[in-house]
Amino acid sequence: MIVLIALLQGLALYAAQELAPHWPFHDLANRYSWNAWVLTVPSAIALTLGHLRDRRLWLHALLASLLVIALAAWVGWNLAGVENIWVASLRDPLSISLAIAAFVLLPWWQFRLQHGHWRADYPALFERAWQNGLILLVAALFTGLAWMLLWLWAALFSVVKVDFFHHLFRERAFVALATGTLAGFGVLIGRTQHHAIQIIRQVLFALCRGLLPLLSFIAVLFVISLPLTGLASPGGYRSQAQELLTLAVLLVCMVNAVYQRSGIDRPYPAMLRRVVEASLLVLPVYTGVALYSLALRIGQYGWTIERFWGVGVGVLTAGYAAGYALAVVRRNERWLQGIEPVNRVMCWAVLALAVLGNTPLLDPARIAARSLAERVRADPSTLTVNDSRQLRQYNGRPGVDALRALQQDPVIQADRRATAIIAQQMKGERGASYTLEDYVEAGVYDLPTLKQRITLAKGSASPPDTWWTSVLEHMNASDCVKEDNGCIALQRDLDGDGQQEVLLCKEGRSRGPECALHVWQDAQWREAAEVNFREDDGKAADQALRDGQLRIAPSRQAMSGYCRIAPGHPVHEYYHANEYGFPQRDERELFERLLLEINQAGLSWETILKKREGFRAAYDAFDVDRVAAYAEQDIERLLSDPGIIRNRLKVLAAIHNAQVIQQLRQSHGSFAAWLDAHHPRSKADWVKLFKKTFRFTGGEITGEFLMSLGYLPGAHAEDCPVHAKLLKLAPPWVQASAG
Repeated sequence: MIVLIALLQGLALYAAQELAPHWPFHDLANRYSWNAWVLTVPSAIALTLGHLRDRRLWLHALLASLLVIALAAWVGWNLAGVENIWVASLRDPLSISLAIAAFVLLPWWQFRLQHGHWRADYPALFERAWQNGLILLVAALFTGLAWMLLWLWAALFSVVKVDFFHHLFRERAFVALATGTLAGFGVLIGRTQHHAIQIIRQVLFALCRGLLPLLSFIAVLFVISLPLTGLASPGGYRSQAQELLTLAVLLVCMVNAVYQRSGIDRPYPAMLRRVVEASLLVLPVYTGVALYSLALRIGQYGWTIERFWGVGVGVLTAGYAAGYALAVVRRNERWLQGIEPVNRVMCWAVLALAVLGNTPLLDPARIAARSLAERVRADPSTLTVNDSRQLRQYNGRPGVDALRALQQDPVIQADRRATAIIAQQMKGERGASYTLEDYVEAGVYDLPTLKQRITLAKGSASPPDTWWTSVLEHMNASDCVKEDNGCIALQRDLDGDGQQEVLLCKEGRSRGPECALHVWQDAQWREAAEVNFREDDGKAADQALRDGQLRIAPSRQAMSGYCRIAPGHPVHEYYHANEYGFPQRDERELFERLLLEINQAGLSWETILKKREGFRAAYDAFDVDRVAAYAEQDIERLLSDPGIIRNRLKVLAAIHNAQVIQQLRQSHGSFAAWLDAHHPRSKADWVKLFKKTFRFTGGEITGEFLMSLGYLPGAHAEDCPVHAKLLKLAPPWVQASAG
């Protein structure tokens, strides 16, 4: 039954994910309620289930379900209806709160089901709490190890070119069902192997018993040194609170483990007991300093959701600290026996914070939004882009409502800078705030001020309004538009494909302009490449740019120069003499050439050749099928690989083009056969065909790709020795000329 429950949990989560666009899961509140219930209540039942016919079990489960659904629905409602916000700021506290609440309540519930009343003694609660925690640990360990075996299974069969399991184990349906089933078996193992759980618990408690004196000594030593060293500057208060509370929580947990492990006997010699007792006596100092530092931070910058929960944890830890210090002062029959009533009372305080912190009664998002809005109203000039980002993206519905109210406030409207920041943030685009932050520092608030800072090159038409808007909202040009920099825009068809590109350049002081090439692709402007100049070309390039005479020269089409430079060159020689212009039929070779040509855009061919082996390793030796199956994790891997060109557009183009080549197999038999079927053509016709078929293939890229494979002439000068060698191989352009 336990395994079935876990399997159904996985199925339920998968169903909610697949049906997210449809009713009722399209509503975020409904989806959060469903997921929260699936993860908490059935898990609690799996840890508790004894008899299916126990009516109290199902009654209590129903009451717990109502509470979980209500809490999740409230948080989901706070996030619903607001686009492009960071849901983690409210979702993560909800998840942690539900986990803590379930862990605290579960021992009481289990005792109630077994004994028929709620008057649980301390040893019974302790026994069940640790038992539940260790069962979950065993389940997580079992699930992780099982998945490692599945990944090994897939990897072994991939060695022999059987990718079925590799793809199967990545299917979301399989992942959901397999993870649920494995977790269920893990819980079943934990609940049935009592002796093994007891051994794990004894080992864990023994570790705590050995580490507690060390932790206690550290705690006492720090407090003794505090008057001599003092605290760090206020800028470090946040990290101080986190570290101080972490030590306090660790000390509370270890003391509990050692106290229960010891039973009636004293666990340490007298000297070590005094060290532990001293650490508990100074524990209120830790919580007091942590709360003081948080109070200073709140006084300086106001409330945030993170600070709300930090204060909540600090107050709870202070309760434990005060109770444990009293347990040391008040001697009992057993060592530290006084912590028992403290734990019983504080567990309900923990439960109260976990529940109320996700309800309208406390609502940290509302507290944070109101605090920040009041500070901005008091002095609009203090509004920063980060403040508006916090309201718009991190505080859910209350933050957005507060930002709307600020936008309508006459005091805010009188401040042009604050108005521009809020207006841009209200557009609801995540990346906009980071771009705007740099623009505000450069004195650019809107399109008119942006156009004042960018000068058009002589003879260049003004780019379309869509470009200006994209530069302001998406493509950060703040460094270019600073007052001490010259910022020049040049609009021109740079690659001869009939479509205008825009070159946005910052004039250099000695090295020449630094330019970004913007192209219109997929109904939006994108930055396709960066163009830089050598120092000896800098001044001439600056002047050519201002005069509107700057042009893009093909990287290798002036072959008289390439044929002169390449021989004897450590990078270019082999490619020039053995590959460039030579016909190829192998699919991997063709795909490699296309991928390299696309990545060369805006860069030198020498750079690409130096990174060639890096590309080969990163793109699975240019295996078309493997690249076509790349998922998001592969994209992130490529974008973090220093051995290749890390450009998202070029990475996405490689994956898309691999998928196109798969389609060409179906229609023509192979990539090479598709090229042959359309040969011969003029370069202009080839460019049109490639732009219609592939992605990121402009005029120069298409021309170089076809020339490098012999479909277009001009790879080598006629007096180049390689040219004569090439003619003997009769590349496609030679055959077309002969025909």
